[in-house]
Amino acid sequence: DRDISNALVRLYRPDKNDCLTALNFVQSVDWTYRRIRYLRASVANSTLIDRVLEQNFNAFFYCFLVLIVISILGYDPWTLLFSMSTILVSFAFAFGPSAAKAIDGVLMIAIQRPFDLGDR
Repeated sequence: DRDISNALVRLYRPDKNDCLTALNFVQSVDWTYRRIRYLRASVANSTLIDRVLEQNFNAFFYCFLVLIVISILGYDPWTLLFSMSTILVSFAFAFGPSAAKAIDGVLMIAIQRPFDLGDR
């Protein structure tokens, strides 16, 4: 096919005489290998981020579910929330800045990708 031959020409980059030197071949194979490794690393990072997001959503869901079960059992969930709010506010002031920096770092690495494979 014409598309396959054009893709191979773009991949291997022969010279103007349609000759492929050993150096061009090795560079093309290396470039392809790096792109495959980058794709595998990106998939692994995305999987890890998805897993963390899923855990966070599950935690929120189960907290909401517990509140609903408490209200179905006839207890007032608001008293529990108000009593827990003092503990949550104190933890927010204690761990808020460090948690914000950690989240900021994770988002910078996940979105901007400041590092490439092979960087040291």
